[in-house]
Amino acid sequence: MPKALLLVAACLLLCGFAAAAFIATGAKAQSSPRTMPVMVARAGTPRLDMERRARLCDERAARAAGRLAYLQARLDLTSAQTPLFERWKNARLAAARRMKEKCAARMNPDRRAQALTPVERLAREEAMLKARLADIGAERPALLALYGSLTDQQKARFGDGARRMAMRMMRHVRGHGVMRGMPASGAAPAGSPPPPQ
Repeated sequence: MPKALLLVAACLLLCGFAAAAFIATGAKAQSSPRTMPVMVARAGTPRLDMERRARLCDERAARAAGRLAYLQARLDLTSAQTPLFERWKNARLAAARRMKEKCAARMNPDRRAQALTPVERLAREEAMLKARLADIGAERPALLALYGSLTDQQKARFGDGARRMAMRMMRHVRGHGVMRGMPASGAAPAGSPPPPQ
């Protein structure tokens, strides 16, 4: 019997040492430098995100030109319709270039380092919306002239391409916080051409 007690005591002692070693190993693993690279990688993410956004700013006008070239080829325009399309395209590309410049200015590290007050943020958002409304006002006459010259088949193709461009634009605008608090979709007035962007 005493031999059995000695065996149980030895087992308990070994289990105690094993438990203590397990706890010590866990504590050491939590403070191990091996976890630091994960924290460093997370700290570097905003810089990568800024670089990606800056790249998107640079590509803005080129992407707009590509989408318009695709739409122009898809519409199979007549010689009378081509100058109307060019006028509309020039208005859209001018707006895209202005947006590219504003986007690049927003990505400026000095500007981004400045903390804005809520009043300043609201003023900036208002200025962005006013600029977009001015672009729409400049584009509307050209769009109306072009859209009025299209056949029903061309209008269907135009509407499909314009909806795709509008979805891309809305994703971009919402991604930059311009449309914060606005509904996800809105109904266009009856009889109006589809939104070009």
